[in-house]
Amino acid sequence: MSKSKHLPDKSDKIPSRQEPQIEAEKSEKQIAVGEVFSKIFGISAFSGPLPPPELLEHYNKIIPDGADRLLRLVELQSGHRRTSETKSLDASISITKRGQFLAFLLSLAGFSTAVLCAYLGQPVPSTVIGGGTLIGLASLFIKGYTHKRFEEKDEDVKEQSANVAP
Repeated sequence: MSKSKHLPDKSDKIPSRQEPQIEAEKSEKQIAVGEVFSKIFGISAFSGPLPPPELLEHYNKIIPDGADRLLRLVELQSGHRRTSETKSLDASISITKRGQFLAFLLSLAGFSTAVLCAYLGQPVPSTVIGGGTLIGLASLFIKGYTHKRFEEKDEDVKEQSANVAP
């Protein structure tokens, strides 16, 4: 195989003085375009259910009664959230009451059985049933109490971390 060497021909030009000027004009245009973008670019943010009043006014310009529609939407969502939270709390209270009632019936049955066994002259089953019922109830109340305390501490930590400004 033969290697061909590149020989200069008429299409190969030696750079003239005009080319640097063209490059300079291009770079000036690119800088100008970059400046426009840097002046246009901006960030706006808000927190909460409602935007700032200036943005509400802008919504009204774009959509007829846009701000009023947005406020109604926020009010409906807020009402729905309150209703859902109320239902959730009512259900939680109902479950807790039912559990306490069933625990009362179970403990009453356990202690009644222990008393019956003691009355019939069976001290070992009476002690096991009565002691088991008492230990079970005590551990349930202690476990429930400590579990509730840890949940409250976790919620407090979450609220504190949410209130800390970055």
